[in-house]
Amino acid sequence: MKILSVISGLGYGGAESQLMLIAAELSRRGHEAVVYLLTDHAPRIAALQAAGVEVVVDRKRSRLDLAVVRRLRAFLRSRRPDVVHGYLFDGNWYATVAALGLGVPVLCAERSSDYRLSRAQWLAHWPVRPFVSGVIANSERGRVQARALFGLPDRHAHVVWNGLDLVGIDRRLAATRPDPRTGFFGRSDIRLAVLVGSFNEAKDQLLAIEVIRHLVGLDPRWRLLLVGASFGDRLEYANTVADASTRYEAAVRDRIAAAGLGEHVRLAGQRPDALELIGAADVLLSTSRREGSPNVVLEAMAAGTPVVATDFSDIARLLPQPWQVVGDRDPLSLAQAVLKVHACRDAVAAEQRQWVESHATIGTTVDALLRLYAAYGRAPAAPVHQTTPGA
Repeated sequence: MKILSVISGLGYGGAESQLMLIAAELSRRGHEAVVYLLTDHAPRIAALQAAGVEVVVDRKRSRLDLAVVRRLRAFLRSRRPDVVHGYLFDGNWYATVAALGLGVPVLCAERSSDYRLSRAQWLAHWPVRPFVSGVIANSERGRVQARALFGLPDRHAHVVWNGLDLVGIDRRLAATRPDPRTGFFGRSDIRLAVLVGSFNEAKDQLLAIEVIRHLVGLDPRWRLLLVGASFGDRLEYANTVADASTRYEAAVRDRIAAAGLGEHVRLAGQRPDALELIGAADVLLSTSRREGSPNVVLEAMAAGTPVVATDFSDIARLLPQPWQVVGDRDPLSLAQAVLKVHACRDAVAAEQRQWVESHATIGTTVDALLRLYAAYGRAPAAPVHQTTPGA
């Protein structure tokens, strides 16, 4: 099949990471996988190209750039993909508009849940939603939201879990690497919690600061490493989301200073070795308000790092012990859950890994996607790839 995926860029977010794995696996199986980027923010482009995936880089100069729509439409005319798969709001919108009247089915991705579109987003979304063929969410809660958002019948709203390359993860984690405890905190006798995510209200790093404040009170050995950054100046045009992210990071820094936690919290910035940092941690802490199926949680489960999370989306379906999910978002309750999961680390880690092997390999994910691409697309898919757990 010819599958064209459309997304804003190739940064280090969960959607970008998942798209890269999917496109690489499609290419490995002999399908023609092409990724069309709406911006030139693509620090990971070389890795995707090395996997045999064609990447086309465009350059939006405004939030609504009709020149990009025309170029993408011309690309669709020339390449005639069997399916177009959009990712995130901009990828969904540009893919749908560019494909109007061309007879190419468009599948939109839903990567989160429990959110509201801004007024500007809603005005852009409303007139084009009748032209979407279907939506693919990475969580059941996201599927319900997407079905309502796009006004689709139930049969056109689907769930495909995120998938991981377990062989690649195991290979990376087996390599010798420096201890982040010493690297970031200057001592090896600490207990390390890691939170990974861009700075924004949805990830709620401010709650994580309160959790570590309680943890330090219960056990002064605990430290918190925040991996990620604000959206910063990635775009050439004004963007309220990026501005809000920058302000939120400043608020996190201010809160760390006001709480006197400068020796207990470090901001690592955007890191290509986030997986290795997760694998070296004692606990992955996820304080999100809303998510879909978070890659970093799955990566921690695969890496043998116990997870403690707030209650969002389908997280309770992923984690083996109900007490790993703290529903009331109380920082003391989260701190106590961290201590509990650390005390039974090995047992929880084994259960987490087993769940990923059974439900969240990239082979399983691509099998499910190919069935949907074949159902919606203009050409039949090849037989699905048979995988074994961990493959």
